[in-house]
Amino acid sequence: MPAKGEMMRFHISISMGLLFAAFAVPAVSYGAALNQYSYRVVVPADGPCAEQAGRLVTRFAADTSLSNVTGVCEGTRQLSNEGQSYKQNIVVINYQSYAKEMPVQAIFGGVDDYGGPTIANGQFPSYGACLNARASQLNLFTKYTGLKAVDSHCESGNDLIPDSWSLVIDGFGQAKATLYGLAPLQNFVDDGDAPSSDIMKIVAEKVAKYGGHVVFSTNDYIFYYSASGQKVSVASGPGFTDASECTSQLSEAQKIFNSPKGADVTVLCHEDNGSSYHIVAVGLYADATDLDVEANTRDYATFAECMADRARVEQNLRSEGASIYGEICSPSVTNLTGYTMHVFEPVLSVP
Repeated sequence: MPAKGEMMRFHISISMGLLFAAFAVPAVSYGAALNQYSYRVVVPADGPCAEQAGRLVTRFAADTSLSNVTGVCEGTRQLSNEGQSYKQNIVVINYQSYAKEMPVQAIFGGVDDYGGPTIANGQFPSYGACLNARASQLNLFTKYTGLKAVDSHCESGNDLIPDSWSLVIDGFGQAKATLYGLAPLQNFVDDGDAPSSDIMKIVAEKVAKYGGHVVFSTNDYIFYYSASGQKVSVASGPGFTDASECTSQLSEAQKIFNSPKGADVTVLCHEDNGSSYHIVAVGLYADATDLDVEANTRDYATFAECMADRARVEQNLRSEGASIYGEICSPSVTNLTGYTMHVFEPVLSVP
């Protein structure tokens, strides 16, 4: 046994057989030298640190099919959260390879603009709540990615906010599916505390329709595994103070957002806070529609006046060679008593 305070090291060697190894070396290895890499994790303590390090080394070696994998227990630390104390073990796995092994990660935190989950803005209000979600999510990670997790741990999503914890699951290998996230109201609707169940219900339906598997959701987020990449998106259209002005244009909005090739979009009038409403589009290529900013400068005194001028505006724009999906009239943001005609066109990046 090592002396007190001495780091415990573990070594595991994977035997492939001399004849097999002689003929199964990847092409990249010819003339190349093995490099030394390491993989460090801070995991919830599951027994003595040295023993846990040994288990992590075994899992890492099995998942990567690497030999000469060693593990170092760097120590144990304490974490306090919401009046509870937790132990965490710090483990570093060292290995030799021709290239660095990059983990396949499932992160239940925030969501970036491309649907990729991030550590920031964790989904769990406490460290304990995050730990409690590990067991079920580990099973789902293996089910949908086809990989066995090497480790899972909880990280603070924001050092300034004590109630933000992200669950992180790491595996290695070729995953069958990737975890994606959607935060439908994150960027474009000033929703306050308005319920978003109408939007989230449609998001879940569209995700399932296109092969995704929802594994976690809240009032603001949905996380799902997909083998084909993120397809479902959410886009916000104009806002209204009169619900009837929104609902009366739903058929036009449905036509607009389903104009891009391959689009499958459901459009609804989402109630923001009881006194305002937004057109919201959910589905395949919902974000493939844009506004013609120049056309938005046309202001009208009344809703009826704006609606009556739509055909004329569209005809003129089409005569100028513009690609037009349709028009929506809504209260002007620059004229408190007037209305603006929003003209929709394709996003330039969409083929």
